[in-house]
Amino acid sequence: MARLPPSGVAIATPFQDDGLNSRILSEIDLRDVLMELCPKAVFTEAEIAEIYLEIKLILGRWHSEQGRPDTAALAAVLTEMGDQLDSITARLSAVENGLHHIEDIELVTKLVAIRSEDAAFGSSSHRQAHELIASFREKALQISEACRKGAADFREFRGKNGRPSLSWYDDFKTLLFKIARSGGAEPRLGKHRITSERTGWLVEAAQKLEIFFDPAMRSPDTESCGKRLERAKVHS
Repeated sequence: MARLPPSGVAIATPFQDDGLNSRILSEIDLRDVLMELCPKAVFTEAEIAEIYLEIKLILGRWHSEQGRPDTAALAAVLTEMGDQLDSITARLSAVENGLHHIEDIELVTKLVAIRSEDAAFGSSSHRQAHELIASFREKALQISEACRKGAADFREFRGKNGRPSLSWYDDFKTLLFKIARSGGAEPRLGKHRITSERTGWLVEAAQKLEIFFDPAMRSPDTESCGKRLERAKVHS
């Protein structure tokens, strides 16, 4: 199942919903978290605003990734549209000269009669109504052909398959390193020698800042968070 790549730039606002209280997480909330992570640092309003914007961009990219259309579904829709247009144009073929099914002749005759009642057509109402239906049929055939070509293009598309990836975590890890540099923290990621529990500023910061993301984005536990951080790359 191929999916189209995300297009454009999306921005989403951090939102917290614990089932009881729902509210937007603001730059003030971010400042409080940053003070916990880097107690000796003083982040300016401009720095906090920049970090907040990057969080909104990461959240927006994730939402865009989730919404990538399935090309097989799009191909099916275009095919259905083309079939429906083909059916309509076939019915309207009686507007042309030649042999036609009696039902199609009656249908077109009724349509012409109804459109002929339009006073805007004046004395040539019957001829203009006939031309209107003929023109619609011609354009519908063109659109139907475009639907078939579009469906074929979607079927041949070779995009990323399967479920959306965690590529957004690369951006998140890069942001964590940026915060560490600004706040004078050491972005370490380690394991406890005996318990093998994930340790270090990096995993602590990731879990505290993941609250600004959609619940579906958050690491289910500390170990999962550590694995994500290990696999993620830091952009230069």
